[in-house]
Amino acid sequence: MADDKPPTYELYSKSRDSLEKFDYFICSVAGAIFAYVAQHYTPKVLAIDAATLEPVSLVLLAASFFCGIKRIELSGTIHNMDRYLTIYQHYQNAAETERLKPEYDRNRAKGRRLYLWRNRLLFAGFVAIFLAKVLQPYGADSSAHASASAQPAQIQPQIAHPAAAPIQTLPPALPSTTKGTSKGI
Repeated sequence: MADDKPPTYELYSKSRDSLEKFDYFICSVAGAIFAYVAQHYTPKVLAIDAATLEPVSLVLLAASFFCGIKRIELSGTIHNMDRYLTIYQHYQNAAETERLKPEYDRNRAKGRRLYLWRNRLLFAGFVAIFLAKVLQPYGADSSAHASASAQPAQIQPQIAHPAAAPIQTLPPALPSTTKGTSKGI
């Protein structure tokens, strides 16, 4: 009798561990993408265009990260409550089981809601980043380029080096207007 735990406990434990790892992974992905986008973000005046999607994606990713952190915190609480419920049921303590059961159910429902919101916000953040990057070349800046290209451009030669510049000629010297004071001429 080396191991008195039932096989279902091992299955439950492995399942819980893998779900916790998945929660940590998704939360770290949201945080890493938030950090990457925030690092390369340059603030601009907010307007209704593609550039506005970048700060929107930052808000969505931050909210997804927050929901993930809250879910991780709540999963620890649910795990502890589940352990207490198992102990109370094993010792047939019905009063404690009935007292703990509604709070346990509320926390599990809250955990499911946080799971859904975390995933929805993460997906919306991905879509916002994608649209910001794809639509940005077609935004307001491109209309300025289109109107500038419609006008004929005046080409001016570019001088690469000062030695290649043409030599400027000086104007001819003007005759002196002073009266000659020298005698002997």
